[in-house]
Amino acid sequence: MASKPAKKKRSPYDTLGVKRGDSADTVKKAYRRRARETHPDAGGNPAEFKEVERAYRLLSDASRRARYDETGDDSEPRPAAGPDGTGGAEAAAIDVLAQVFTGIVNKILNSPEDPATVNIVEVMRASLTNSRGNILQNRAKVQSARAKMEKVPDRVQTDADAGAESGGSGNLLRSMAETMLRNLDSQLAAMDAELARLDLALSILAKYRYRVDELPKVFGMLGSGPSFVKLSFS
Repeated sequence: MASKPAKKKRSPYDTLGVKRGDSADTVKKAYRRRARETHPDAGGNPAEFKEVERAYRLLSDASRRARYDETGDDSEPRPAAGPDGTGGAEAAAIDVLAQVFTGIVNKILNSPEDPATVNIVEVMRASLTNSRGNILQNRAKVQSARAKMEKVPDRVQTDADAGAESGGSGNLLRSMAETMLRNLDSQLAAMDAELARLDLALSILAKYRYRVDELPKVFGMLGSGPSFVKLSFS
């Protein structure tokens, strides 16, 4: 049976609904329109929203856009390798693990706890999971703020452009609103990057176990094997 032809990948121009010769300002306006249409908070498709975001990252970068126009290369920039040759993402995740491990062990060393009876790997996992949950909560708040802020720029008009679709280049307040929107985007990007580091750190940590000594008899009852003594590492 003949195989189905592969689905043709849409160009970033098609994704945003712009032409190759369109200006950066036109691309930005098209992106904002498509982001509103596809945003999950507005009932849009998450996969399509990600495609819109990816298209705008490419077309808003002059050098990447020129390379795409010339070669068709739409690949994302690769993170730099770490000093030990590991990929940038893995090196960052290892740094996270190092900070958490060092912090937990130092607290145990300066407490009455015995490292032989504390499951350090499980404490690390709990700490990373807790951090991830906190970031997700904060991200939801910033995402909600962004959804509101996105409505502001096009509504700020001057007498000169009151009848136009959006304010002109001399619209000071609109520029301020767009700066605030970019700042929220930067916050979301930073949170997404931190979530990616935590996810990779948890993935690496999943390969590890920690041998814990059995607890001694207490009031005639045997310890139940390896224990997890909860410590506070907030």
